[in-house]
Amino acid sequence: MNDRVKICMIGAGGHSSRNIYPCFPVLKNTEVSANADLNLGRAKDVAMKNGIPRSYADYHEMLDKERPDGVVVCVGPNFHAECAIELMDAGFHVCTEKPPAVSLKQCQQVIETQKRTGKICMTAFKKRFAPAGVKMKQVVESADFGNPSTISVFRTRDKGGNGIEDCLAYILDSGVHMFDLVAWLFGPASSVQAIRSEPTSVAVLVSFANGAVGTMLFPTTLSNRRIWEEITVTGSGGVFARMENSTEMIAFKKEQPIAAYKPEWCFASCDSSVEMGFIPELQAFVEAIRSGNKPESSVESVLPGMALLEATLESLKTGKNVSIS
Repeated sequence: MNDRVKICMIGAGGHSSRNIYPCFPVLKNTEVSANADLNLGRAKDVAMKNGIPRSYADYHEMLDKERPDGVVVCVGPNFHAECAIELMDAGFHVCTEKPPAVSLKQCQQVIETQKRTGKICMTAFKKRFAPAGVKMKQVVESADFGNPSTISVFRTRDKGGNGIEDCLAYILDSGVHMFDLVAWLFGPASSVQAIRSEPTSVAVLVSFANGAVGTMLFPTTLSNRRIWEEITVTGSGGVFARMENSTEMIAFKKEQPIAAYKPEWCFASCDSSVEMGFIPELQAFVEAIRSGNKPESSVESVLPGMALLEATLESLKTGKNVSIS
C-alpha cells in the first residue's frame, strides 16, 4: 500500500472536536480526507478548523467516494460494535472510541468479524498509550516488580443522576477506562463483588486469576464536578508504584525510587494530546494499518477488561459475588 494511510472520521461531537480532530494534522504518514456527521454544518466546521477537505452527512456516501484505508469512529457507545462490524465487512480497518461494545456478547461478535475479515479492529483506550501509563506497564512487567499483589483504583464520578441506571451508564461510558487499565496491568479477573451507596458511589472488590486482589472506588462528586484519578500497584518484589490523572507516575522498591514520569509543562514544552494518549493511540492505529500488526488495544486484548466490567454491572444489580470465566 501507499506509505501514507488514508483515514476518514465518523462523528463530530464535543469529545471528538476537542480531543480527536486536533490530533489529525500532526499524525505521521496520514491523510485524513473526509469526515461525516448527521449534523453536516458541525462536520464542516470542525473539518475546516483541522484541514480536512471534505464533509458528508451520510458516512456511507463518504466511504463509497473516499475509499479510505481506515475509519475512526467517535459516536455513542451503543453504535460502536454495530459500526465496527459493518465497516470491517465492507473492507475497512476500524478504530472506535471506548467502549468497544455495550456487552461481552457484542464484543465476541466484533472479534468474530475481525477474525473472519482479517481487518484491524482497535478500541481507543487512550490511557494505554499515555506515557505515564506505558511507564507503569513497564514497571509491572519488570523483574523487580515480581508477581502482582494488589491494585487500587480511585476515580471520582463527575456526571450523571442518582439512580442505578445512571450509575451503570456512567461506568460503561467513562469508568470503562479504569476496568481496561486494571485488566491490562494485572490480567484477567476471576471474581468481583460490587456495592453501591447513595447517591451513586461504587466500591468494587476484585480477585484475579493470578492470585492478586484489587479495589476500585468510584465516589460521587456531583457538587463540584472535579475529576481525580489515582492508581496504585504493589508486587511481590517489594515494588510500589502510583499513577495520578494518567499523566504522572512514580515507582519505589522499598525506599528507593526506581522509575518515574512527569511531563514538563513549563514553557509549553509538552503536548497534552500526547500526555493524555490521544495522539499515540491514533498513531498506533495508523502504524497497525501500515504494518498489518495488531495494535496495543486490539479488540481481543480489551476482552478481559470488558468481562470485569460486565461482571461488576451484574454484581451491582444483584448484590452478589460474580465469577468470571
